[in-house]
Amino acid sequence: MPCFLVILLTAAAAAEVMDKEPSLSEIWMAAALAAVLAWFLGRRFPRLGCLALVPSLPVLMVVEESYDKFVGQAIVREAGPGYIAQAHLAIGLVLLAYASGLTRRPGVAR
Repeated sequence: MPCFLVILLTAAAAAEVMDKEPSLSEIWMAAALAAVLAWFLGRRFPRLGCLALVPSLPVLMVVEESYDKFVGQAIVREAGPGYIAQAHLAIGLVLLAYASGLTRRPGVAR
């Protein structure tokens, strides 16, 4: 009987996904920091542009998890599709900032 009670009580507990994921404000703060770093690196040290992805690791993890068959569906169910869309837009901001930094570098002849 005690084993049945333990199984019954633990079966009711549902593991939430969003308490383990960064919030939207954390995603956008990490993306903003990474975008500034990406722009600076693109402008001054274009070969080190991949270092701009380090501050955006939480955002990259959300984007990667959104393609998982089970975790991605749970994220969409709990936070909505806008959460995933904003994570993708945040990564796009970082890439756009890096490309913007590459366009006009000082001391490079046109």
